[in-house]
Amino acid sequence: MKRMLAGIAAFVVTLGVAFLVTRYYAPPTPPVAPAPPPAAAPPPAPDAGAAQLVSHKAQLITLDFAAAKSHATLALERDPARPAPEKVWVTTDLYTKDASAPRGFRACGGRPVEVRQPFAAGSRAVVNVAAPIGKCEEPADTAATFYARVQVFAAPPDPAHAAELPDGYDITTGVPVVLQRAARKRP
Repeated sequence: MKRMLAGIAAFVVTLGVAFLVTRYYAPPTPPVAPAPPPAAAPPPAPDAGAAQLVSHKAQLITLDFAAAKSHATLALERDPARPAPEKVWVTTDLYTKDASAPRGFRACGGRPVEVRQPFAAGSRAVVNVAAPIGKCEEPADTAATFYARVQVFAAPPDPAHAAELPDGYDITTGVPVVLQRAARKRP
C-alpha cells in the first residue's frame, strides 16, 4: 500500500512540475486591448419612396360561395418610426387539399384589394376586406376545409405575378377559413 501511495505522489509531483515548467517557458500572452465602444448609428431617416413594413394577423376569414366573395378581418401594425402608408393592398388566396387536382390542391385566387388610410387613427388598425373570388366552386364534400394565405403590401403588387400560383400551398401555415355555403334546396 505504501508503494502505491508513493507512486501516486510521484506522479502528481511530476505532473505539477511539468505544468510549472511549461508555463514558465511559454511566450507571454499580449495584453488584450479593450474594444472601442460601438459608434451609435443614427436611425435611418424615413424615406417616402421606400416600402413601409406592415405586419398583419388574420383574425377571421370567411368564404361566401353564394356571393363569390371572401371576407377577411385583419389586425394591421406598422412601424411607428416610419411614415404611415396612405394605402395598403390585401390579397387573400384560398385553397383546399384536393387529391384529384393536378397539384394536389385546388386554389381560388384573390385579387388585390386597396384599403385607403388604414392607419389614420394610429400605428395599429383592424380592417375588414371583402374581395371577389374567381372560379371558386363549392366542393361536394361537406368536410372539405379551406385555408387562406393573406398578404399585405404597402405598395401595389406587381400584376405580372398576380396570376402565378405557388408550387404548393402548405396547410400548416395557412389560416383556416369559415365557409358560408350556398343554401341548398331540399327535395
